[in-house]
Amino acid sequence: LAAVHWLAARGVPLSLVCVWGHSLGSGVAAQLAARLQRASTPLHSLVLEAPFYSARAAAITFPLTQVLRAIPMGMPLLCRSFKFGFRTADILPELSLPMLIFHGTSDSTVPIQHSRKLMRAMDDAKNTHARFVTLPKCDHLHALFQPAILAILAQFFKR
Repeated sequence: LAAVHWLAARGVPLSLVCVWGHSLGSGVAAQLAARLQRASTPLHSLVLEAPFYSARAAAITFPLTQVLRAIPMGMPLLCRSFKFGFRTADILPELSLPMLIFHGTSDSTVPIQHSRKLMRAMDDAKNTHARFVTLPKCDHLHALFQPAILAILAQFFKR
């Protein structure tokens, strides 16, 4: 939010600003977009790279939490520790700005099922503002190195 205020103070219209969130940042980016839309200062667009369905769902599927699954009450304690739920699936269907969601099919950090569930939530809400792109054989950190993504981004930002 501070970055948005900084831009606005320098005369940059928020209608020209795209917020981009990757992984954990996708929840923050979606929250910011929703907050600004509710304040009648919508952004130009939202890009989510390897987003998660919710913070809790991400914790459950995160590879390192396999250790916690073996400990009695390990996962319930972890899930209760989240102050913010970052329920991206509850936020995205309400947004009316253009959205691009892309995810690698080989992402083991945040599995692609998170993005697919987000798109189902969008479809269920009859929200047609999002485009979903799968990146074959791409992992969690290398989406921007995929040749196809640059053309997709260029097309998206031409709107």
